[in-house]
Amino acid sequence: LVFATVAVAQQAPADPQAAQQNAGQPSTSSQKTFKDPAESNAFYAAYNTQDPAARATALESFLQSYPNSIAKQDALEILLKTYQQLNNSQKMQDTAKNLLQIDAHNLTALAVLTYLNLSQGQQTGNLPMLAQASQYGQTGLQAIQTAKAPEGVPAADWDKQKKTFSMIFENAIGINGLATKDYPTAQKALSAVVAAQPDDVNSVFSLAQSELKAGDMAFNELG
Repeated sequence: LVFATVAVAQQAPADPQAAQQNAGQPSTSSQKTFKDPAESNAFYAAYNTQDPAARATALESFLQSYPNSIAKQDALEILLKTYQQLNNSQKMQDTAKNLLQIDAHNLTALAVLTYLNLSQGQQTGNLPMLAQASQYGQTGLQAIQTAKAPEGVPAADWDKQKKTFSMIFENAIGINGLATKDYPTAQKALSAVVAAQPDDVNSVFSLAQSELKAGDMAFNELG
C-alpha cells in the first residue's frame, strides 16, 4: 500500500488571510485569539517560513517556548507535515505521538504511526512493531466513525481522505493478522483494502496469502 501524505487538508489557524492562501494547514485555533503578541508573532513567523528545515526548527522552538499555547496542536500538525516533507521518520513518529497526547483520535497522527510501525516491522521482521501498527490501525478505524470534516474541506474531499486513512489502518491490521496467523482477521481487513484499491498488487497478494493459509489450516484441522 503506497503511503500518501496524510496531513489533513484544513485551513490555517487564526489568520484569515493565511487561511485563504494556505488551505493545506490545520485550523483548530481558527476561532481563538492569542493573548500574547510575542506568542502570535513567533507562531506565524514559524508558520510562514518557506524552507522546510528552517520551518521545523522554528516550530520546535515555538513549542519549547510556549508549551501551553492555544496553537500547540496547530503547530504540531504543521510540524508533522513538515517532517513528512523532510522524510524524517523518527521526527514524524515523535511528533505524531505528541499530537496523540493532545488529541487521542487525531487521524493524521494515527495514520503516520500505523504506517511507520508497519513499514519498519515488515522490513525487520519485528512482530511487536507489527502488533503496534495494528493497534494504531484499530484505534484509527474507531476514530474515523466519529471524525468530523475539517473546516473548509468539501465533503467529497473528506470522504477521499477517510478512504486513504482507512486503507492504511486496514492494511496494518491485515498484515499483522498474517504475521500472527490470525487469518480471519487478515482476510477481513485485507478484503477491505483490495475492495478500495483493487489494483494494488501487494494487497491482492497478501489477501491471497491469507486465504490460502486459512484453507490450509482448515484442511489440517479436518485431517
